[in-house]
Amino acid sequence: MNRRYQRRVGKLFIPLAVVLIILGLTFLPGPNGLISVLLKFYRINRLRSQIRQMKACADSLESEVQKWRNPDFATEQARQLLKQPQPDTIQ
Repeated sequence: MNRRYQRRVGKLFIPLAVVLIILGLTFLPGPNGLISVLLKFYRINRLRSQIRQMKACADSLESEVQKWRNPDFATEQARQLLKQPQPDTIQ
């Protein structure tokens, strides 16, 4: 019984291995092969990640621009940079 099973597995293994090798050689390389498709998906995901980072950076810069458009904020920043006291401050 056991030998019979081993022979059957042996007879099925070789053709199955040959078919898998042929399929692998057919679908893995090439411009539309599995490797190329997987690399394209990797690049797409990497670029999407970069887009998300750039959008976050753009949002941050937009909020910074909005802060600087406020004249009170800009004046206060200039005073701090030049180390000048406010006009209503007594020294």
